[in-house]
Amino acid sequence: MCVGISTTKTLAKVANRTAKKDPLSGGVCYLPDEASQTAALAKMELGDVWGIGRGLAPPLAALSITSPLKLRDANPTRIRERFNVVLQRTVMELQGTPCLDLEQDSPDSKTICCSRSFARAVEGFDELAEALTAYTSYAAQKMRAGPGVQRHPELTPLRHEELTPVPFALSD
Repeated sequence: MCVGISTTKTLAKVANRTAKKDPLSGGVCYLPDEASQTAALAKMELGDVWGIGRGLAPPLAALSITSPLKLRDANPTRIRERFNVVLQRTVMELQGTPCLDLEQDSPDSKTICCSRSFARAVEGFDELAEALTAYTSYAAQKMRAGPGVQRHPELTPLRHEELTPVPFALSD
């Protein structure tokens, strides 16, 4: 587990990423001032900034914003005019102006996701069924541990029908 601390939520995410990537950090990164924030941003790619990703990087590059430092130094009003208020807030947060509230209580999740990738190709049905059973069990465990309403998933109406083998073909 790594911890990142800074003056805004976005800069705390930068600090957390620095704590994860820098082996000398010991898993903790504190960015209290502009100098430390600048040093951390200089080591990052633009797409690594929280909320940017690979989709926004090309349109930002068209404005000569190719690094987190250039994004931080961008004019927030111009960014909002060209993109949206969410990106404007990201720029302002990188500049040290808090725009995102810290959530004291996380909202109840409406979904449960248990997804894993396989270390090797799954070739047999039995192997797949075993993995599906394990992930379903894990999802049920998460559901029981969490608050909220639990409903049964929708099932096909034919699921409970019994199949009766017959020795000859039927016309229906």
